[in-house]
Amino acid sequence: MAAGILKHIGGRENVVVCENCMTRLRMKLKDTSLADEAKLKQLGAHGVIKIDRHHIQIVIGTEAGNVKKDLQNMIEEPPPH
Repeated sequence: MAAGILKHIGGRENVVVCENCMTRLRMKLKDTSLADEAKLKQLGAHGVIKIDRHHIQIVIGTEAGNVKKDLQNMIEEPPPH
């Protein structure tokens, strides 16, 4: 799920901060207009809240913490050559 989320929010270069609470990913992006709400819901997100140009929340459920860890690992690993 994390790989799909990263793809549909504009890739790792669009992510500034990724945090979570119990049921949501709370993200700061360079540009939330790159986030595809329909595709995120197809991945299993229960909802997508675009707060402003830079902040978005993706409602996932109790797996939010695990998805956040997976996302962090993908964002921090060096890009493939």
